[in-house]
Amino acid sequence: NLGGGARDAEAMARRLAEGFTERRVDLGRVDDTWFLNVAGFGFDVAVLRRSLGWRLLRGSAVYLVSAVQEIARFRGVEVDAGGRAARRLMLVFSNGEHFGGMFHIAPDARIDDGLLDAILIDDVSVLRRVPLLLGVLRGTHRAQRAVTQERGAAFTLRFNEAPWFEADGELHRATGRDVEVASVPGALRVVDA
Repeated sequence: NLGGGARDAEAMARRLAEGFTERRVDLGRVDDTWFLNVAGFGFDVAVLRRSLGWRLLRGSAVYLVSAVQEIARFRGVEVDAGGRAARRLMLVFSNGEHFGGMFHIAPDARIDDGLLDAILIDDVSVLRRVPLLLGVLRGTHRAQRAVTQERGAAFTLRFNEAPWFEADGELHRATGRDVEVASVPGALRVVDA
């Protein structure tokens, strides 16, 4: 999401040695928990929680196997997002375009615009979940009726109970059933790509 060759250590070292410019990027916040890239509620949290139980699998395989298991098991989450109560498959608040290394969740998101892209996906039948989630891999999911995208500086959510959520892949539980997700503009300095 930041650009540049973060996996090429030699190129990064050259860039630092030759001089660089700094850039300010936004952070996100779910109540008191900070995130750089993405925070999510619903299906991605169920998959993350299931993946913590694996001992023999590693890497992307853990997430993929856990996701396949949750496709039929996950029952959605009841949430009121900005006065619109609905059962959702997932709610993702994205500062960047990608998450999980392979999902193109918010193709229009920018890490330095002071806003978060909210991707709200309605709960759908098990048969509709597979093509919907494959669409998330390619970034084509937004064309489906079950998907709503909004852009904003802050979002207020109300759940039936304190929800579990993930922030940059780390599992957390909110302190109450009312949750605020907000952008914090220019909160982090990074080396410009």
